[in-house]
Amino acid sequence: MRFKMLWLFVLLSSSAAANDEQACRSVVASPMLTILSAELRSAEASNTQYCYVRGFIAPGIRYHVQLPLPKNWNERFLHWGDGGKDGDLDFADHRVVQGYAVANSNMGHDVGSEPGASFGFHNRQAEIDFGYRAVHLTVNAAKTLIQAYYGRRQKFSYHEGCSTGGREGLMEAQRYPGDFDGIIAGAPVNYYQQLNAAGVWFLQRIFRDRFAGALGFDTDGDGRLDSLAKLRLLEKAVLKKCDAIDGITDGVIDDPRACNFDPEKDLADKLCKGEDRQ
Repeated sequence: MRFKMLWLFVLLSSSAAANDEQACRSVVASPMLTILSAELRSAEASNTQYCYVRGFIAPGIRYHVQLPLPKNWNERFLHWGDGGKDGDLDFADHRVVQGYAVANSNMGHDVGSEPGASFGFHNRQAEIDFGYRAVHLTVNAAKTLIQAYYGRRQKFSYHEGCSTGGREGLMEAQRYPGDFDGIIAGAPVNYYQQLNAAGVWFLQRIFRDRFAGALGFDTDGDGRLDSLAKLRLLEKAVLKKCDAIDGITDGVIDDPRACNFDPEKDLADKLCKGEDRQ
C-alpha cells in the first residue's frame, strides 16, 4: 500500500511539473509580444521554481520577467531597478521567492558592446530608451505577460531601485504615474546633466598639476592612486578642530557650517616642501 501511494505521489508530482513547464513555454506563442524564450528555472540559493521569460522591444530593449509559479504568486508585480549605465539584465531572485513577479531590462543597450555611456554617441533613440522609454515599455510588456500566464492582472504594481534605479522611479512618477501603485527610489541620480558636469569639473581638478589636489596618491609609481593617507590626515585635523564645537566629542560634526577649518593654517605642518608637493 505504501509503495502504491508513493508511486501515485511521484506520478502526480511529475504531471504537475510537466504542466508547469507547458504553461510557462506557452507564453512564447503570445501574439502581442516578441518573446525570445520561456523556461522553468530555480531561484538562486533556493529550490523555488519560476517561469523565466526573455523578450525584445525594438530597436534595442531586451527584458526578462521572473514569474513565480501560480501557486506561489502573491498577485503583485515589481519592476526591479538598474544601476550605473546598465546594459545588462539584473535578477531579483529574493523577490521572486517572496512571491513577486519581477521584470527588468537592459535599458535599450548592451554594455558588452557599448560600455559606459558610449551607447549614446550619435544615437538619440538609445538616449531616449535609457532616459525613460525602456522602463515604461518593459512594465507594459510584463503586465501583458502576467495576464497571459496567470489569467488575471496583478493587484498591485511597484518599482524598487537605487541610484539609476532611483532615477527610474522618479522619472516614472513624472511621466507615467499610472504604471505603479508604489515606488521605492533610493539615492536617485537626478539632475543628470548637472551631476555629469560636476563630475567632469572634479576630475579636471583631481588630474591637474600631477594630482596635486587629489586626496588619494600613488605610492609606487604604477599610476594608481592607492593610498588615502592624505584623506585620513585631513579627517583627523578637521575633527580635532571642530568635533567638540557642538559640546560632544563623538567623531561627528553636526553643523559643518560652524567649522571654520582653514587648510593653509590648520594643515601648515603637514604641507610638503619644495617640489614634492603631491
